[in-house]
Amino acid sequence: MQKLSMIAGLALALVACGGGQEDRAVAACENAIAEKLKDKAFELDHKDMRAKLQKPEEGVVQINSVVVFDKGLAAESKQTFECRVKFDPQNPSAEPKIVGMQFTW
Repeated sequence: MQKLSMIAGLALALVACGGGQEDRAVAACENAIAEKLKDKAFELDHKDMRAKLQKPEEGVVQINSVVVFDKGLAAESKQTFECRVKFDPQNPSAEPKIVGMQFTW
């Protein structure tokens, strides 16, 4: 629960700072991942997510990055993920929607 709160706070801070569409997409993916993994200890690399961001089509942002589980422990593991976010062209200020989330286990 603490991870989810921390990530949600980061997401709100980025949006409040006017981080732009790319940062809003990263924040949406971070929140979606936090919700799916709420019972696990994990870390995301915001800078890596932002660096690997792609725009395959107008209004869609795709992020391929890595989630690290149990960082620094003997059981540490990494998994890749793909997150696709869509923005509403009729309402650009609306929260983006997650239209695809896939973990490569």
